[in-house]
Amino acid sequence: MKRFTFRLERLLQWRTLEKDREEGRLRKLFTEVERLEAERILLENKAQAAEESVRRPDVLNEERQALGNYRRFIARERLRLLRLRAELESRIQAQRRLVVEAERKVEALKHMRDDKLAEWRSQTDKEQGDFVDGLVVARWRRPF
Repeated sequence: MKRFTFRLERLLQWRTLEKDREEGRLRKLFTEVERLEAERILLENKAQAAEESVRRPDVLNEERQALGNYRRFIARERLRLLRLRAELESRIQAQRRLVVEAERKVEALKHMRDDKLAEWRSQTDKEQGDFVDGLVVARWRRPF
């Protein structure tokens, strides 16, 4: 009786490694989204603090005018962050497709391996059954 071997085991290992790499790339993209979100929150907090700082009665007109420039800067930054977020969302969708495709390839090979293993077990069980049958017949034919 020979050991079970799956001829495509190395391919399965390589496909699994490929899937893990694609999942890692997807995690990096999600990390980048989190970083952008943190940057957006910080920007909003700074914008709110600037708005509150000019509400005091002792604020000079120059400071109020500077706030106008700062508001324009904030608006540009919001737009920049929105564009980056949209780009990342697009990259995430593409990466998800790559991960799903890599998972599909791995699962197909695993399914193939399971089928081959079941076939091998069936053959092994048949061989053992034939061997036992042969022993029983040989024992039965021998005089006591």
